[in-house]
Amino acid sequence: DSHPKGGELISRRATFTRVMDSSTANALANLPSYEIISLCFASAVAAWGLGKILTQREDEEEKVEMLPESLRFKPKKQIGLKDKVVLDMLSTHSNLSWCVTDPDKKDNPIAYSSPGFCRFTGYKKSEIEGVNCRFLQGKGTKESDIERIRDAIRNKEERSVCILNYRRDGTPFFNQFYLMPLMNVTRTKVLYFLGVQVEVDTMADGQEFKNPAWVYALCK
Repeated sequence: DSHPKGGELISRRATFTRVMDSSTANALANLPSYEIISLCFASAVAAWGLGKILTQREDEEEKVEMLPESLRFKPKKQIGLKDKVVLDMLSTHSNLSWCVTDPDKKDNPIAYSSPGFCRFTGYKKSEIEGVNCRFLQGKGTKESDIERIRDAIRNKEERSVCILNYRRDGTPFFNQFYLMPLMNVTRTKVLYFLGVQVEVDTMADGQEFKNPAWVYALCK
């Protein structure tokens, strides 16, 4: 029998749920064994991808810390489990820059900004939550890149775009941006959009893998 035995399955379940908040862990507990194994594998691949990214930056960061549950995004709408796992995986590192927007509200405003997003962009949560993300745009931002993001939102699909953005102090940066719709449980409606920002050195193509959310979404 190739399926894991009871003790082994419990061990895998415990390892996987360490990065999750309580609501995701409770949902995971009710999954059949084959889905737990699939998610465990996805978690391992995603963790490997994030590890590769963090290894490139270990000279800049002394310590990797998980985002405390009290500072994580608490959705008011019921997101499907696999999309929730992506959010929880992003929370395995407190410096990752990401935000969540609410398309059910006028102008698709930010509903949540991570502590890493605020440190990265220089904005306070009180300045940006409740407003659209276009404050990151500036005079050098290409309209064609903005339109690619708008098109993804209209079509409710994932999109990776390298775009020139600006911090609060006016400093420009190349943002390997990843956009992903967060769906309801039956995957029939977009509840939120997840946006993850990663600074890269150039506007070159083929840098999608540098964004951890892009890696995580491959494993869904």
